[in-house]
Amino acid sequence: MSDEHLRPLNPGDETRPSQDGMIPTDLLPLDDLLQRDGMRWREGAPSDRRLTDLARQLATYAGATTLSPTTADDDVVPLLEPLPINERQGHSRSAGWSNRWHALGGVAAAIMIVGLLATLLHGLAGSRAVNAPTESLTGDCSASSSHGAPAQVDWPQFGFGASGGRCNPYETRLSPANVAGLKLAWQAPGHFIDSTPAIVAGRIYVASIYPDSKLYVFDAQTGRQIWATPDNQPVETSSTSPAVADGMVLLGAGNTLEAFDAASGRLVWKFSADSLISTSPAIADGVVYVAFQDQHVYAFGVKSGKQLWKTPLGGVPVNGPIAVASHTLYISANALYALDRATGAIRWRAGSGPLNAPVVSGNTVYVSESDFRIHAFEADSGTQEWTSEPMRNVVSGPVSATAETLYTGDASGSIWALSAATGARRWTTRLPDSSIVFSSPAIANGVLYVSGSCDCGTSSAHFIFALRATNGRLLWQFAPGYPVYTSPVVANGYLYVATYMGLDAFTISG
Repeated sequence: MSDEHLRPLNPGDETRPSQDGMIPTDLLPLDDLLQRDGMRWREGAPSDRRLTDLARQLATYAGATTLSPTTADDDVVPLLEPLPINERQGHSRSAGWSNRWHALGGVAAAIMIVGLLATLLHGLAGSRAVNAPTESLTGDCSASSSHGAPAQVDWPQFGFGASGGRCNPYETRLSPANVAGLKLAWQAPGHFIDSTPAIVAGRIYVASIYPDSKLYVFDAQTGRQIWATPDNQPVETSSTSPAVADGMVLLGAGNTLEAFDAASGRLVWKFSADSLISTSPAIADGVVYVAFQDQHVYAFGVKSGKQLWKTPLGGVPVNGPIAVASHTLYISANALYALDRATGAIRWRAGSGPLNAPVVSGNTVYVSESDFRIHAFEADSGTQEWTSEPMRNVVSGPVSATAETLYTGDASGSIWALSAATGARRWTTRLPDSSIVFSSPAIANGVLYVSGSCDCGTSSAHFIFALRATNGRLLWQFAPGYPVYTSPVVANGYLYVATYMGLDAFTISG
């Protein structure tokens, strides 16, 4: 997609074709497929390094190394092509670069600086993730807000943090007081998206599945395309959400987990299993956790692709990310499983028939089950703490959580807020013109964002809603005109929603 395919919007322009909810004729077969499959919900700024460090940085970037095949599993395929080396390796080469630098003539040195600087600046925003701290980005609004807001906020994976709470504690620009003024800022149209985007260092990463299968990266403020992977990368269509960390983008496609360089989109390594991938990648502390329909959970090094461990479960993992806590990770299959992060050993199993991926907040794990209820388990032991009253219909996605409140939607178009401590209902809101909620809500600065759909006779209408988190009052809604099967993302004053026809970005004008 080139820049000219972007349609900038004038102030007050909130409409686009198909506002009546009619789906383009050539896309009806895909819409029918998704309707039949409706129970399968899925869920830079440059660095401020001093100029005196420029020579070392350029040497680091230019002094690329080759990834050696040191993986523990033959199915992990490192790509034998130049890779940016890490900071530690950069220091070891800096002395050699310094000697060569002084030997260069003035003109030759200037030419080299210009060329390498252009390359460096092109990839610097994506590379910022290598050094960005991620420990505080837990998705727990109450716990994380005490650390203070960074200058630029990332939403690096489906759950915001690896724990899965889908809560951005740092948002300050959008609030209940002004969210009614949200307007469509830009669109990157033309690619059907069935996964929630990730945002890191001013870039937004998203995978399309129709009419092509590619990973796209756009500027988060303008919608300008920065890069896209070549054809057949990902190797198959992807309905998993990308996760970005340590300068890498992890994405599941078909039966393969693929790792791309965040700065350039170059494929770095991949792992293929004998069955389809079940979960979106979840990343914490340099390790990515995924599960496949072969009933196994895997852990890999994010940068190297080295397989760290592999653990069998007693059933097929449920779609949606694994929830990661300090020493334990949690995954839904035929039961809720708790695994040791370091070894993959199963610590406990509890519950029966989880419907969605779990979320961990504090010392409690929350998961919806086939009885239409939310169940809470003590994170260390698996002891059940409480069970909620039944929802009106099937819970549509993993719950979203703050330290005090859980939020979820169901297939009747209702949004529920529950006490995180007891499961008692705080409020319920029935969305207007909506019969089903497809996504997990996003929570930011007192506002709840969610997408919904209604069966409107011969076609479906699709909506994006913003509600006050304290009482469920509707503050804003927008009809994209195309199906929305993904969860919203909020960061730095923007609301992002991936739709049937591309990526939409909303913000407050002026």
